[in-house]
Amino acid sequence: MKIAIITWCSYPNYGTYLQAYAMQWQLRSMGHNAVLLDDSIYTTNLPRPKLTILTSKCKRSLKAIVLPSYRKSKKNDSIALEMFQNFRNTQLDIDKNIIPLELLDKRYDCYVCGSDQIWLPECLSAIGKDFFFATFTSKSKIAYAPSGLIDYPKNLQNELAQRLKDFPFLSAREPHAASFLCQLTNKEVTTVTDPTLFVPMEEWSKLITKDKKNLNPPFLLLYMLTRNKKYIQAAINYAKRKGLKLKIIHSIGVYHRKSTIPAGPSEFLSLIKDADMVMTDSFHGTIFSIIFQRQFVTFQRFHNKENNNQNLRIINLLNMAGVANRFINEERVKDINALKDVNFEDINQRLTPFIEKSRTYLDNAIRSLQHG
Repeated sequence: MKIAIITWCSYPNYGTYLQAYAMQWQLRSMGHNAVLLDDSIYTTNLPRPKLTILTSKCKRSLKAIVLPSYRKSKKNDSIALEMFQNFRNTQLDIDKNIIPLELLDKRYDCYVCGSDQIWLPECLSAIGKDFFFATFTSKSKIAYAPSGLIDYPKNLQNELAQRLKDFPFLSAREPHAASFLCQLTNKEVTTVTDPTLFVPMEEWSKLITKDKKNLNPPFLLLYMLTRNKKYIQAAINYAKRKGLKLKIIHSIGVYHRKSTIPAGPSEFLSLIKDADMVMTDSFHGTIFSIIFQRQFVTFQRFHNKENNNQNLRIINLLNMAGVANRFINEERVKDINALKDVNFEDINQRLTPFIEKSRTYLDNAIRSLQHG
């Protein structure tokens, strides 16, 4: 089948690009001609309050004047953006000719919506709501692991339900989201894995083009989406205690006072694969630590009342993997020293059935459409 994938594939975030790659890889490994639809005209126009934009711009300008380290950080933003663009151009097959949306049905047999947080309330209220929910098509639609569905605003729930009426197959990445969609639509909703877990470590390694002649000394890799001083200091202390060099991946838009390494998706994979320890507050940072079997700690990025959705997806993953103790909040940073090494054989035994169940859901959904 000729399948169009609707997901985020332009926002410069490692998880965003790699989940898009994984979704395309999985569908193609099933024998389908899978292509990503270009989301850039929608994701660049998600609504932001004008006051927020102005305040952020003023803060950036002031920092650039008084902080040399901030200017270095912005330079690394530019370097990393080029790496992301290179990955997008070489590793993602993207259909950029998608306007008007109604003409896409002439080129595609069905649509797979997901994964990533494509059904956030912001997406429903933005100009891209017809795109992310594929309301433009008369062809069949499959939802695969969309996220962003926890604590959904009540004033948007009716519209969400309307936009999901013509999905014959619904799934979600988190159990709480699956339960919510089930109640909202009165349909069966399957809980499935993030697509990055479909791709074996050997396949991910093929995206790494690093020169192995330059061997790295043992190092701790820190990848943070927020600048939490307690977590950063915990990583510094751990690295000193274990005799590890500290390397910090540069996250675009996140200002670190310390030196960071600009990286695109391929470089991100390389750094995780070679690390002796990974510390992160990222969902996909956690997933790739598991895929490459690296010892890791996942920091709680949000306070529970702040963004429960972001915490739950990591908690669900770690609970399923049997390593809930790797989720560390600010009060538990000292517990890192007492953690025993992760048993990745046990993790694989726990996750494999769920991954296969998720793959079967996707395969059965497509087969049903083919024979329908």
